[in-house]
Amino acid sequence: MLGLEYSDLAAEDLLRIADYESDISIPLARRTLQEFDVAIELLRRLPGIGHPHRDLLQFPDLEVWNVGKYAIVFRADPAMLRIVRIIPASADLRALPI
Repeated sequence: MLGLEYSDLAAEDLLRIADYESDISIPLARRTLQEFDVAIELLRRLPGIGHPHRDLLQFPDLEVWNVGKYAIVFRADPAMLRIVRIIPASADLRALPI
C-alpha cells in the first residue's frame, strides 16, 4: 500500500468541505469525510483506478477520482499517494491553483 501525503491546499479543502457540510448536517459531514477516507484507502491500494481529466492536461501526472459530488485530484508514484486537491466535481479545474 502506498504512503499518503496531503498538500496544504488539499488539507484546506477538507476543512472547507467539513465546515460547509456540517452547516447542513453534522451526520452529512461525517458521512462525506468517511467516504473520502474509504476512497483514499482504495486509491492507496489501487492508484491506477484514477483517470486523467481534460482540464488538467497540462499536468499529465495528475489523476482524478470522483467521490459523490467531489473530486479527489491526486498524483501517485511507486511509494506515495499525494492528494493535491479535494474539490467540488463541478469546479472549473483550470481556474484552481494546483
